[in-house]
Amino acid sequence: MNDISMKSKYWIFFAVIILLFISLFFIWKSDDFLEKEPLYVAVSGPMTAANGKAMVQGIQLYLDQINQQGGIHGHPVKLLVFDDQNKPALAQKIALEIATQSDALAVIGH
Repeated sequence: MNDISMKSKYWIFFAVIILLFISLFFIWKSDDFLEKEPLYVAVSGPMTAANGKAMVQGIQLYLDQINQQGGIHGHPVKLLVFDDQNKPALAQKIALEIATQSDALAVIGH
């Protein structure tokens, strides 16, 4: 005699198919669940002046285009803005801060 009835076989088969679909769904959507860390770009300069604001807007516009295309290898790119108020002593302090304390991979400005 058969130990497992035909009805039990169908239920087992059905459960395996459901688990397979659930597994495939999570594999397919895994990029949505694992958000990649952002990459940072720093800009330093006299940001209180009109030229500084225009520079930040231009850089941000470019980074927005990069991010709309999927970022860099899936990582979003974010901008860190530092205002040195066109003061050499403050610019030196900010440069040291960017180098030692920020996550910036690149720096634009002086």
